[in-house]
Amino acid sequence: MQPFLVLLKRLVESDGQLFKSDDLFKGYFLSEDLLLSAVNTGLPLVDFLSTVRSYVAASSKTFGINVAVSTNKLHNSATLQDNVNSYKILAPLCDVISVMDGRGSGLTALYWNTQRTQAIGDADMTLFEILQTTYPSVTNETTFSDVYWNSTSEVSNTYNYFLLILFYSV
Repeated sequence: MQPFLVLLKRLVESDGQLFKSDDLFKGYFLSEDLLLSAVNTGLPLVDFLSTVRSYVAASSKTFGINVAVSTNKLHNSATLQDNVNSYKILAPLCDVISVMDGRGSGLTALYWNTQRTQAIGDADMTLFEILQTTYPSVTNETTFSDVYWNSTSEVSNTYNYFLLILFYSV
């Protein structure tokens, strides 16, 4: 990781000189999809992002990242609270956090609270097929609550509430 960070630091410093007075160049965006729940696992991800953030801050530019949310129990995903805690860790390290909900890959699902005990195949056949391909243990009887901690809407509502609190506390 160290050689990559050295290269990244040189690039940011070089860009800082080239685009110092350029108002069109706003900053840097790490487009790698980072799994949000991985932030809480003690991986060196937080140290890496903190280091990159310091490089970008020195150039007075904006730093953004892309995170993928997973509430899929079969994917060893974190709970809603764990995801929120990860978000709280990331918020001071980034100016922009783009949240990907992972619905197309089965990492999350959009369902109503009343559908928690409903078989996934009865409500969303496309999602059911994605899940069966990835997780052979998923059967016709598998429900949303069997696979997911929370619906995408619950995750979004929690993040929106957290952002509102963060906004007003600054």
